[in-house]
Amino acid sequence: MPAAGGQPEPVTQFRPQEVTHRWPQFLPDGRHFLFWIGGPPEVQGTYAGALDSHEYRKICVADGPAIFAPPARLFFVRESVLYGQRFDPDTMKLSGEPIPVASDVSTSPYTGLRFTASSKGTIAYRPDVVVTRQMTWLDRSGKPVGTVGEPIDDLQYAELSPDGHTLALTIRRGNGRSSTSLMDMARGTVTPLLANVGGLRWSPDGSKIAFSCVPRGLVDICWKVAGSNGPGEVLYPTAEAKNLNDWSPDGKYILYSSQMPKTARDVMAVPFTGNDRKPIPVAQTPADERNGSFSPDGKWVAYESDETGLDVFVRPFPGPGPAVRVSTGGGSGPFWRKDGKELYYSLGDQLIAVSIKLSANGLELGIPAPLFKVKGSAVVQTDGQRFLFAIAQNDASTPTITVIVNWAGLEK
Repeated sequence: MPAAGGQPEPVTQFRPQEVTHRWPQFLPDGRHFLFWIGGPPEVQGTYAGALDSHEYRKICVADGPAIFAPPARLFFVRESVLYGQRFDPDTMKLSGEPIPVASDVSTSPYTGLRFTASSKGTIAYRPDVVVTRQMTWLDRSGKPVGTVGEPIDDLQYAELSPDGHTLALTIRRGNGRSSTSLMDMARGTVTPLLANVGGLRWSPDGSKIAFSCVPRGLVDICWKVAGSNGPGEVLYPTAEAKNLNDWSPDGKYILYSSQMPKTARDVMAVPFTGNDRKPIPVAQTPADERNGSFSPDGKWVAYESDETGLDVFVRPFPGPGPAVRVSTGGGSGPFWRKDGKELYYSLGDQLIAVSIKLSANGLELGIPAPLFKVKGSAVVQTDGQRFLFAIAQNDASTPTITVIVNWAGLEK
């Protein structure tokens, strides 16, 4: 886009297996630029492109965005090690050997602020912050009333099986990848289940599992019979990446959010049963919609949207019907009480409850009422009296930043 304004124009186009193009940085001529492509190992890395061409070529393998520091240095991360290497911005070629600069640098490729470098030889970087979380039962006032198992490092998300006996845990494993393990709720033991996947959802009868997977170079939805071997089957392969949201109470639909070319991120429902896998739009507007959640009777979907900032809305399923705004001052991550009489969402560290009543006029919503504050993520099965949370045991809000000065002098 011109600096003075105008219409944006794409300067890169996806090739097969490329998941995302991110973090462009202009080179000194103002025409060429560096950017990062995410995808499978053979694709992922730093590339060079130009404003007047859709062609681009790979510069180096990198786990996240590289930074060019004038006059002739490129910095990039591989396997948590920060390297520096000579780079000619005119020929766009590397020379010499990469030199290690620092270790224990953040490994998440989707976190842009991992390191920075200046033309004066100063470098700043930060490590990954390992957050330890404990599965904890809280009562309606937020008071802890029990724990399950031992604390777990980098636990991201948990989902309780329909019979309440097993907890599926999504755990970060570095480089933006996750794995899924199962925790026995009675004994607290943890058993690995699937590598390089996350966000597992159980079918209503507990016989199947759906999960986020990357079989084709982009985030997709796979499913398999619970307890079976093998990687699972892709549910609905298309050109768009998909984020798994929920499974309908009758087992007939899987809810997901997907980035669409014209309507930003939308909430969609794809049939799980039958031969017709044509998705149904649930929330499809110019706004960004995500994190959909089926009501216990399957007739409503709650989701978050940035139409009014970031708020929680509810729509009838499968429709038609207008969206009803639930939150009044922001909110995200909605989930329902088992009997459908309350809807919960997060506002910062605060858990908010909204009473729900079905009437001849549709859905009657109560006034949002704060329940308690908690630093953690909720397991979305609750009777409204006890809540299961993965509670952070340490503070990850202020990661340490290390500064290196006169780096150019260190390589001599």
